Amino acid sequence: MLEHLGYEWFEEPLFDTDAIGLKKLAEALNIPIVGTETLGGRPEVIADYLSRGVVDIVRSDVSWGGGITGLLKAASTAEGLGARCEVHTSIYHALEIANLHALCAIPNSKYFEVLWPFEDYAVGLKGALDIDADGMARPPTGAGLGIELDWDIIDESTVATT
Repeated sequence: MLEHLGYEWFEEPLFDTDAIGLKKLAEALNIPIVGTETLGGRPEVIADYLSRGVVDIVRSDVSWGGGITGLLKAASTAEGLGARCEVHTSIYHALEIANLHALCAIPNSKYFEVLWPFEDYAVGLKGALDIDADGMARPPTGAGLGIELDWDIIDESTVATT
């Protein structure tokens, strides 16, 4: 049904660790099967899954995939095998900003996934993600990742310190 409705992909229809089931599903459907986000972005696993037809598109991010370097390795591995690497949300906007910076260097990705409403996922940050009226996201240009923390909110939200 998803194929007939024009969906772009079928994400994690089975657990990422079910390589046999994912391969059978990929062979039976025309819609691309997307996976690997919970496998830690390991390039050898991504290469294996893509070369065996277990998935058609891979997913990774800075939180599950080994940081910025891990995400870039996952994307590069997928690119080398002619596949896309779509960047998965990291839930918290500080990590989304890290995803966005990496995404700017990934040629084989089409989307920036971010959860809404912004304020629910941006606790402790000053400023919001820069997403314009057309839905285009731009990373901050400040030092490092360009993230500025709101220490007053962080301190007010802290229950205990060790």
